[in-house]
Amino acid sequence: MPHTQGGPTCRCNLNPKCRGHHRYKTSGLATCRVLSPGTYLWTLPSGLYLVDPTGTYDLTPRPGTTQPTEPPTDPADPADPPDE
Repeated sequence: MPHTQGGPTCRCNLNPKCRGHHRYKTSGLATCRVLSPGTYLWTLPSGLYLVDPTGTYDLTPRPGTTQPTEPPTDPADPADPPDE
């Protein structure tokens, strides 16, 4: 439950931000959801991002699709038939 709706503030639901991201969030230009400790979903004017201990991932859909803007890290070789 968000703090503004009476939810608690504790070490388990805090997430550190740099000054710029803190300002984006408090100005209402961005949102940041804690999905689990250390994993956050950011919605910024530039897109949707998943941030976890392994890095930051752009989840912004490409125009006209539901696919992320970045290709998969290990795209399948079109000449390689799928496993069955």
